[in-house]
Amino acid sequence: MKKAFLMLIAVAISITTFAEVTWELNNGTLTIGGTGTMPSSWGGSGAPWYSNQNSISTIVIGSGVISVCSEAFYGCNNLGTFTIANGEDALDFSNGGLPSLGTCPLLTTVNFGRNITGRLQFQGKTSITTINITGDKVTRIENSAFSSCTGLTSINLPNTITFIGSSAFSGCISLTSIALPNSIHDIASSTFSNTGLYSIIIPSNINIIHQEAFYGCNSLATVTIVEEENALNFSNGGLQAFGNCPLTTVNFGRNITGRLQFQGKTSITTVNITGDKVTRIEESAFSGCTGLTSINLPNTLTFIGSSAFSGCISLTSIALPNSIHDITSSTFSNTGLHSIIIPSNINIIHQEAFYDCSNLVTVTIADEENALNFSNGGLQAFGNCPLTTVNFGRNITGRLQFQGKTSITTVHITGDKVTRIENSAFSGCTGITTITSENPIPPIAENDCFYGIDKKHCIVNVPEGSRCAYKKASGWKDFENIIDGTTYPCEQGVVGVLENQLLIYPNPTIRELRIESGELIIEDIIIYDVFGKIQKIETVKVKDTIDISNLSTGIYFVKICTTSGEVIKKILKK
Repeated sequence: MKKAFLMLIAVAISITTFAEVTWELNNGTLTIGGTGTMPSSWGGSGAPWYSNQNSISTIVIGSGVISVCSEAFYGCNNLGTFTIANGEDALDFSNGGLPSLGTCPLLTTVNFGRNITGRLQFQGKTSITTINITGDKVTRIENSAFSSCTGLTSINLPNTITFIGSSAFSGCISLTSIALPNSIHDIASSTFSNTGLYSIIIPSNINIIHQEAFYGCNSLATVTIVEEENALNFSNGGLQAFGNCPLTTVNFGRNITGRLQFQGKTSITTVNITGDKVTRIEESAFSGCTGLTSINLPNTLTFIGSSAFSGCISLTSIALPNSIHDITSSTFSNTGLHSIIIPSNINIIHQEAFYDCSNLVTVTIADEENALNFSNGGLQAFGNCPLTTVNFGRNITGRLQFQGKTSITTVHITGDKVTRIENSAFSGCTGITTITSENPIPPIAENDCFYGIDKKHCIVNVPEGSRCAYKKASGWKDFENIIDGTTYPCEQGVVGVLENQLLIYPNPTIRELRIESGELIIEDIIIYDVFGKIQKIETVKVKDTIDISNLSTGIYFVKICTTSGEVIKKILKK
């Protein structure tokens, strides 16, 4: 066994301190043992094993050695394995490690069980394929420690590690997978840039991802961000965190701040929100993701930022959750949506929310007691959208949202919550051919709300028994084709000079009707059923009693023709 001893003398305070480093070469294994700092004289040709360096295949650095001198193992051309034994104290490669392991072309495996300082010792070692971190003493991997190790395929990161430096694995193009431990709290800039990763899971304890962390990973297709209460922050807005990565799938279970991390990623096709911790999608988060075809929005979501999905031209459908309360400006502008359902809990839609959705033909606004407000009058909320069908079950404020939409052909008022239609709401919608209302009480039609619609040919479908009410209602009575499935004449009531002279009773009745006509001369009495079919005709000059005992129970209309005019009254036969 060959030994070397190093004596360090602290001259300034006249105290002598001894430290001893040993070495042994046995069957190709060089063991550096003892304690302390390797003498600088052991660098290069001064190494005591220099004459035998080509026989070295394995190097083991003992746990007591705290420093390795520059060029200590330079020229070990057959070195394959480098092992740093577990230890409490960090091992320092002096001068950054330059180049302690220079020109070791066969080095494939590095094992270490303690922290290492001096980043150049393995940087650029293209021959390294495997890195094993042993024991529980390793807490740090320094900046650029393994950068440009292009042959690296395997490394384990234990849960003792709390820090991985910037560019630590940058350029490791053969590294296709890595499991990040929950013990680290951030991913530094360029840490995994230009690696061969196919997918990455971001653990819940990581709080921040710095810029260009995964830049240039040209095989990285899937990013999964594990569920967590606290948000994950992308520093500097996430600028190029995944730049030049062909991402197709993003899974995340926590809020994300920093809007640039996925913005403009044309390769992304699928976004999955997992768990129940995601409450927000920030503004412009997925804007410009032109390949996006699928995203689920959970009922935990309360906020979607402006332009969050703007430009997602391949997104043809989306289910908005009832948990959000407004749709911000340009949120879904220039998307590929074919139809959209606005849930009942949404209270406001901001301008240009769906602007330029060139395939959007159907809008459905769910029934709700409270009105839905279009901010700024709804200006261009559906601008440049070829809408054909509008279904709504609540009052709408903000008159500009549909005004002038000549493409609309069908309007459907669902339920009975719509009580008014705002001024000019459908003004200029000259293409409307069908209006259907399920409210038996005609909604108030404010000024010009149907201006420009062809009221002669437009069909207005209303609930059975409501036709006459719509025929009398302002704004509705101008439509000539109001249909409720019946054809009976509409009740006119007693008007003008007839008001005090004609009385029909009892109503309801069982067997007969009595008519008091005063000085009026009755010419005909015609009784219709609700389908407009004549059930009884009486042709008389004066008649005060009509027998209807043979009629079935139900609603009938009695038309009384007098020399002074006609009166139609609805009666109930019991």
